[in-house]
Amino acid sequence: LGEYNFEERNYEFEFRQITFMDEASLLVIIKDVTNDRQVTKLKVLDNYKDMLLASVTHELRTPLNCIIPMIDEALDEESIPVDVKDNFLKPSMNSARLLLNLVNDILDYSKFKRNKLRLNLGDYDVYDKLNDIIRLFEIQCRYKGLSLQFRYSPDLPRAMYGDKDRLGQVVINLLSNALKFTSKGEIIVSVDRSENIDDFVVIKVKDTGVGIKLEHLDTLFKEFGKLDVEEHMELNPH
Repeated sequence: LGEYNFEERNYEFEFRQITFMDEASLLVIIKDVTNDRQVTKLKVLDNYKDMLLASVTHELRTPLNCIIPMIDEALDEESIPVDVKDNFLKPSMNSARLLLNLVNDILDYSKFKRNKLRLNLGDYDVYDKLNDIIRLFEIQCRYKGLSLQFRYSPDLPRAMYGDKDRLGQVVINLLSNALKFTSKGEIIVSVDRSENIDDFVVIKVKDTGVGIKLEHLDTLFKEFGKLDVEEHMELNPH
């Protein structure tokens, strides 16, 4: 078995001794394996990329998991003036938690690509979970002059079953987009009972921003789908 390279293509040559018309002959089989090799290389590179993403995100989470509790301790310190907490510590905590969420998103994508993503199901207080998330955006909304509201239907129980971390990631992403593309008005997070499925709730994030054109709706749930940011920012420069 031999292998040669002609004009940057890869070929495999296989030689077989056969009998043809009662005479000993040599059969030569030539196979173009260029595409097979390229696919293999791409798979190897993709695996290395996922391993690098997982490694980097783990390294980023370590300092963030140290920074956040330290800021939290400082916020509870009575000797620190209230204006310092409001103007410096709370924005720092907000930014650190949003950055941690971004790191977790990258790590989850890496796990998903390697078929290692698992849901952590359990009981949790959905009101407290959403309220904590909304507090992350209060300062940014105040700086932009936006009203941030949380509406929880009074007839709903607060105890839910599911993956609270995945829920948090979805709501944070929706709120981030709402904040980015809303220059005036309000952002409302509402929770109501599902009209179609028993024992399910519907969580909505509504804003008074520029919105999305009908022809772009089919891109919302595509991998890495992204709208024309420049076009939206022209309509919403802030």
